[in-house]
Amino acid sequence: RRLGQPAKALVRSLSDHEAILAQGQENAERLDPSFIEKALFAASLGESGYDSAVIQDALAIDKAMLSRMNKVARGIPTEVIQRIGSAHGVGRRRWEDLADAARENDLDLNAIADECGLDSVTNSDGRFDRLGAAVLAITRPDRPAPPALPVTLADGTVLGELNETARGLTLKLPKSAAPAFNAWLRDNAESALRRLHAEWQASE
Repeated sequence: RRLGQPAKALVRSLSDHEAILAQGQENAERLDPSFIEKALFAASLGESGYDSAVIQDALAIDKAMLSRMNKVARGIPTEVIQRIGSAHGVGRRRWEDLADAARENDLDLNAIADECGLDSVTNSDGRFDRLGAAVLAITRPDRPAPPALPVTLADGTVLGELNETARGLTLKLPKSAAPAFNAWLRDNAESALRRLHAEWQASE
């Protein structure tokens, strides 16, 4: 109306139940929501008085998954979740681990987020990783670092090694091993990592 242009629309009268089902189906088809986005949606429906059966139908999930979503939504402050963002690359298990750690250790996740510089990270998945590493450093400060994992070629030649720390995963490739490959990887790392990330998402 404000633009003064006609628009095609389908207008129907819906019950609250039907409206919630339609909203959940539209979100799933149009937005491809992440686990945490679905968990927040489920929590908001519960707070609005909708029963579990309606929420399960709206999100096409079972009772066990709804319970897991509610556990995460209750265990992590909504403000922290909003600061992290959609985190499409972070699955249910890692969110559950974070919620469990916060509950079992009575952590103030907002304060930890401030201390670790959460808002300085531009990527949503990276913000989750930053907070997760900070929580791990608090809850398991004496956790030994896992040994370096060698990356070898089919003929047994060691190409490099992977090192995991509380801050992240590091791939070290000595220039002497395969300098030409190192140069290629430097130029193609982003696209190669995107392919690996897509392969990982498909396997979840």
